[in-house]
Amino acid sequence: MNSVKDITANYKTQYQITVTASPSGALGRTFKVTYTQCGTTYANVQRTTPWTEWADASTDVIVSEPQAIISVTADTRYKFDSYSPSASVHMDQARTITLVYKTQYLLVVRTDPLELSPQPTRNPAGEAGSGWWYDNSTNVVLEANLTAYLNTVKYTFIYWDVDGNNRMGNPITVHMNQSHTATAHYAAPHGPKANFTETPVSPSVGREVTFNASSSQPGWNGTHTISITQYRWDFGDGVKINTTSPVVKHTYMNPGTYNVTLTVYAPGATPDTDTTWHMKTVQRRVGGYIVSIDKPGLLVPSMGFGMALVATIALTTLLIRRKGKRSAKV
Repeated sequence: MNSVKDITANYKTQYQITVTASPSGALGRTFKVTYTQCGTTYANVQRTTPWTEWADASTDVIVSEPQAIISVTADTRYKFDSYSPSASVHMDQARTITLVYKTQYLLVVRTDPLELSPQPTRNPAGEAGSGWWYDNSTNVVLEANLTAYLNTVKYTFIYWDVDGNNRMGNPITVHMNQSHTATAHYAAPHGPKANFTETPVSPSVGREVTFNASSSQPGWNGTHTISITQYRWDFGDGVKINTTSPVVKHTYMNPGTYNVTLTVYAPGATPDTDTTWHMKTVQRRVGGYIVSIDKPGLLVPSMGFGMALVATIALTTLLIRRKGKRSAKV
């Protein structure tokens, strides 16, 4: 120092740059950023939202490659939509760049039975995934083909359901304010299905039995239900009757095992008949007692267990006395 010297400290002006994401559920995801700090440019540095740093004044900050898809649940996600206000800002003041995501919901569209062809159509088509992804509040029009096939079997469309709730009409509109599952239900033409019950299950001779075929199912011709018009009964004891009512009564007059056959008839269905059968055992009655067919030595009184016990004791006592008398004679 042999003379007076001036030393000037030069300062750079810097402003804060912040990169965040919206909605808040999209925070914590990656992006890349290029910025200049203290004269050094950092290019395409990967960072995570929210991120804040100082950048030199009069430089540009550029954001790129935000995470495109953020999974929230199996049927809800965020998809990157835009930068706000833009992907590049000029640092003449503190700036914030927001990565804006839109909420999307999954729509699953299927047929019952599964894998029918052709499948229902969607408008708009949506983005493929395990179903189809749609932006929140999108209205999706679904239309089922009136006929579809599984292998060579032809099926006819019947109705839609959305999340288990039946929907009238075709096409239908599904509002995507949440995830949904829409099912187009089909049926193949089929014949009726015979089924019946009987009461009592093991009757005795002379006791009336009620046969009820109300659980039988109608046929389907591909456009509408084909009702059962006739119930054809064969009780296995030589008695056969045809009725329009599903309920009949019959009395067996002899003990034994009978093959009871029911044939239902639905004209116009294919096939138009179906047959089922039950084995019916009728027990014989001795006095006030029912004698089992397969165990004839066992007496069961029709008036209840208490009387059965009394009868069994009396019968046993009688047999012992008779055996004692025979032994005395010898």
